[in-house]
Amino acid sequence: MQGDMKKLFLFGLLSLIFSFNVFSADKTEAERQVKERILPEIKKEEQKLIFNSYYEYSWIKQGQRKGDWKLLAETLAYRINDYITPYIETDTWHRLGEKDYTISAGSYFRFKDSPSYLRTELGWGADIDYVYKFKSTTEYGHRLFGNLYGEFGYKFLNYTDNDVYIMYPGLVYYFGDSYVTLFYNNSITESRGMAQWGTIKGDLKINDRLDFFLGTAIGERLYDINDLSDASKQYGYIWFASFDYKLTKNINLRLGGSYSMEKPSFIKRSIDFAFVFKY
Repeated sequence: MQGDMKKLFLFGLLSLIFSFNVFSADKTEAERQVKERILPEIKKEEQKLIFNSYYEYSWIKQGQRKGDWKLLAETLAYRINDYITPYIETDTWHRLGEKDYTISAGSYFRFKDSPSYLRTELGWGADIDYVYKFKSTTEYGHRLFGNLYGEFGYKFLNYTDNDVYIMYPGLVYYFGDSYVTLFYNNSITESRGMAQWGTIKGDLKINDRLDFFLGTAIGERLYDINDLSDASKQYGYIWFASFDYKLTKNINLRLGGSYSMEKPSFIKRSIDFAFVFKY
C-alpha cells in the first residue's frame, strides 16, 4: 500500500512538473513577429476599417507528453486619417485545459510631410496562468531610401515570475503590392540573461485575388517553455506559411499552418484560419 502511495505521489509530482513546464511561459513574441501582418497605414491601402478574426489550433508535444493549444485573436483597426490608425486586439488562449486572456490597444502615427511612423501599444493579461500581466511596445520606422524602410522596436513584458525586455532592429522592403521584412531580436529575461533570434517573412502577391505569405524565425527562447538558464539550450525554429484569398472586394479568407521546434523537447504543429473584413 505504501509503495502504491509513493507511485501515486511520484506520478502526481511529475504531472505537476510537466504542467508547469508547458504553462511556465507565453513568450511567443517571435511567433507573433513571424505571423503578424503590416497594417494599412504602412501599406497605404484605401480601406479605412479592418476587422481580422484569427483562429489557430496546435498539436503540442513535449517529450512523451501530448496536448493541444488553441488561440482566438480578433483585431479591429480604423484609419482615422492619413496620420492616425488606432487598433484593439483581444486574445483568448487555451492550453491543456487552462484559459487565459489578453487585450491590447495601440495606434500607428504617421508624421506629416515625413516618411516616418511610430507605433505604440499597451497590453494586459487576465486569469493569468501563463500569459504576461502587462506589455508595452514602442516601434519607430523611417524610410531609408526608395522603398526600403528601417525599423527599431522595444517591448517590455511583465510576467508573474520574470520580466522580459526585447529590442529589435529591422528592415522592410516594398516592391509593388508585396513586401519582405528582416529583423534581429535581442531579449533579456531577468535572472536568466540574454537570448537572440532572427525573423524573415514575405507577403507575395501572386495575382489580383491571391497572396502567399511565408515566414521563419530561428534562434533562442522562441517559446521559452522550459525556463532554462542557458539560452543556447533552448535553440529552435518556426516555419509558417499561408494563402490569402480575396473573396470579394471587402472580404479576405486565409488558411495557413506552421511547424515549430524548441530544444530540448518541444514541438508545435498548427493550422490556422482567418476572416478579414475591410471597408
